[in-house]
Amino acid sequence: MIVKASGKGSSAVGRAPDFLKGVFAAVTTPFDDDGQVSIDNFERNIKMWLVSPLHGFVVLGSTGEFVHLDYDEKLRVMEAAVRAAEERPVIVGTGAPSTREAVALSAAAAQLGAKAVLVVTPYYFGPTLDDRALIKHYLTVAESVDVPVILYSYPRLTGVSLSVEAVVELAGHPNIAGIKDTSDDLARLARLAAETPPDFAVLTGSAHLLYAGLQAGAAGAILAVAGVAPWECCEIYDLWRQGKHEEAAALQRRLDVVERLIRRHGIGGLKGLMRMVGYYGGAPRPPLRAVDEEDLDAMRAALKEVRMLGC
Repeated sequence: MIVKASGKGSSAVGRAPDFLKGVFAAVTTPFDDDGQVSIDNFERNIKMWLVSPLHGFVVLGSTGEFVHLDYDEKLRVMEAAVRAAEERPVIVGTGAPSTREAVALSAAAAQLGAKAVLVVTPYYFGPTLDDRALIKHYLTVAESVDVPVILYSYPRLTGVSLSVEAVVELAGHPNIAGIKDTSDDLARLARLAAETPPDFAVLTGSAHLLYAGLQAGAAGAILAVAGVAPWECCEIYDLWRQGKHEEAAALQRRLDVVERLIRRHGIGGLKGLMRMVGYYGGAPRPPLRAVDEEDLDAMRAALKEVRMLGC
């Protein structure tokens, strides 16, 4: 049973707002040649994305290398994102190994103008984090802020999976508005959509499940690939809404090629693709590495075969 909320989150928001639908770009954090956060290039990228039909932006998530940024850097990125995004909603990643830090980051994001916070599961003491511990963690965060909280399960990177049962319980809290699920499991995504309330936003984080996830009941997606293919990602969403399923599925197959390249080469590959199509990419922070020219040539060849990203 979920204890009735008594803090800030108990009455300030209430269920998923309308903006938690559609395609959100999971935004990279650009660094300059000295490895410092480049706010100018960060804002430039967002301004370029504003030309696209993206429904919003997610900053300081996995794609944003949040684990590589210190607290002050995160605050600067939050502030810049809200400023640059104009009227588009900005969701800020505020996950942390400790509940205390997640609460502090979430409060800061809310104060700086975030529309919602995205809270990844704590990711260090994985084997001892059972459902009871995770539920308590998320309830504490949800009670601490006046903006919607979005759960985030990414077991491939964190080693922690938020069970469907835990999500269903947490979905009963009025300030927990949805989940980003990057489990790569379509059956799980369908269960989440079926077993949570209709106004709880289930968002896939797996680009290859964009079309299939929408078919299974997802409200939308938060995707790294949307940073290099925003028009294509949004077109799949629009085609699905229009009932043009064959066209949506065909475009999905082409998008899958881009996603596979990003998975193979990681954040460095994504940033290389960004540079290829006109955004600022730069290098990721070590120990992640940038792709070399040989990698980029191979990516161009793969993209050319499916006529993606102007190749």
